[in-house]
Amino acid sequence: MTTTPTKQKLTAVEPMTESLTEVQWEMADKIARFLAEEQIRLDRKSDGIATELKKAITYLYANQDQPNAGAKLFTYLNTLVRHGNQVGHSGKTVDYYRCIEKACKQHLQDERANPRTMLMILGWAARLVRYYKDAISIGEAPPQAEAAPAKPQIRQAKSNYKYKEDQVVDAEIIDLTTKDVDSKKTKTTITYEVDGEKLGKPEEIYNIHKKGIFLKVGDVVKLKIIKVEDDIIKKYERLN
Repeated sequence: MTTTPTKQKLTAVEPMTESLTEVQWEMADKIARFLAEEQIRLDRKSDGIATELKKAITYLYANQDQPNAGAKLFTYLNTLVRHGNQVGHSGKTVDYYRCIEKACKQHLQDERANPRTMLMILGWAARLVRYYKDAISIGEAPPQAEAAPAKPQIRQAKSNYKYKEDQVVDAEIIDLTTKDVDSKKTKTTITYEVDGEKLGKPEEIYNIHKKGIFLKVGDVVKLKIIKVEDDIIKKYERLN
């Protein structure tokens, strides 16, 4: 008796059993390099980004046969960025989620309709990220993955942005919390993101609503840059 062959389901453990095209190899390589660089910036002793990336791969694997599985991964990552403080085990977990979301937005947008391909690309990226992190940590430039020779591009997104004093930029509110200081005074802390980079110093506003200021997470505001060091915004002023 003959049996009808069925389509093999890609596993979360081995998401790279099929060959990638040169372009797809380059995507995996760029994602891994970016995440390795970000891990060193956030905490070089940790492998938290690689750990959270594997969780994202597991999520995509579990939903790969569902309609719009690729788009659901982006929604899943965005939810983790917005609410990661409630589920994360580390104070940096939300930053890890944000880095993964950014890498996926930059390199996997065109593959949203192909969850199987996304699994293979992310699977290779997860393998490479620890290797690249170790190489960068000891001052070596890791070689390009052999299957996709291309020019190294570490933190390409950031290198494309040059900030100047008095420059006005769009900033997205990624966190907003209000706490009571006393019975008559509240303190609101607002964290911004500019061009995908979280600003290090949050804005603090006392009695925000009494001042007629009504903001929420996801709002985009205008910031005027007051001080820049090494292309990093150190001081700013909100204009609206």
